[in-house]
Amino acid sequence: SMSVEALGPALSAYTDSYGVDTMRAVLDTLPPDVLAMLSISVSSRGGGVDDSLVTVLGLHNHVEKLVLHSMPGRVTAKGILSIVPRIVTERQEENTTNRDNEELVLDSWEDSVSSVSFDGCTRLTRLELCNLQVPSSDDDKEYERAITEETELLNAVTKLLRLCPRITHLSLSGSFRSHHCGFILLNKIPWLLPKLSVLDLSHCTWMDDTLMHSFLSDLVALTSVETPGKDDSETVRMINVAGCQNISDDKMRSMQEKFNSGTKPGIVIATNVQKKNTSRSC
Repeated sequence: SMSVEALGPALSAYTDSYGVDTMRAVLDTLPPDVLAMLSISVSSRGGGVDDSLVTVLGLHNHVEKLVLHSMPGRVTAKGILSIVPRIVTERQEENTTNRDNEELVLDSWEDSVSSVSFDGCTRLTRLELCNLQVPSSDDDKEYERAITEETELLNAVTKLLRLCPRITHLSLSGSFRSHHCGFILLNKIPWLLPKLSVLDLSHCTWMDDTLMHSFLSDLVALTSVETPGKDDSETVRMINVAGCQNISDDKMRSMQEKFNSGTKPGIVIATNVQKKNTSRSC
């Protein structure tokens, strides 16, 4: 714990000095719980994480809980894509020389040896992606650029979630600005994360009553389908919409009653505004 507290504030400086690859390799030796605590420590200071720190903290195939809080413009699609799970193939070739033309050839297929490994956060179960936004602007050209960058960020986050189906707890608190991006992502979540139990959408400006109703309708329809081997507990139990300005407490209560009329355990919709605190994460 003491080493995490000491490393957290200095991780950005170390990354600038030694490089992303070196610091990622160093952190790769840490156990999952220490990586989680370190991500909390880094996220709770200053402007939070940037693309480089996302890679340093998240590009580990044994990390299970990851907290990535940022400020507008500091985390882009590039940073998110850097930790997306992927298969890495390394090919080692034992070459011989053809004496006639001096070209390198293989004696046989056995001389080509491939090793396959997995990279990225393949074991992720809890993820916080908070305050991921593109800086706003009144300038027309800058506005178009911002729309493009936010769409790229949306696609990157979607790809990350699609390849991390073990996630049970997801926070998107304060992330994204446009209603369009929020709508697209929210409607994909039930299909991307079959084990999701807790969803935090607090302080999302794009969240409103209509989106929530659509999301709950899809969620109930999906969970009503009998899937072999699926536990009843593997469904969303808590949705946090605290601080969402376009959410009505009365309509949330009405929806909660409507969608909890079945026999299965109900969904709790939290609307009370809570002080944002990164130390609560994971």
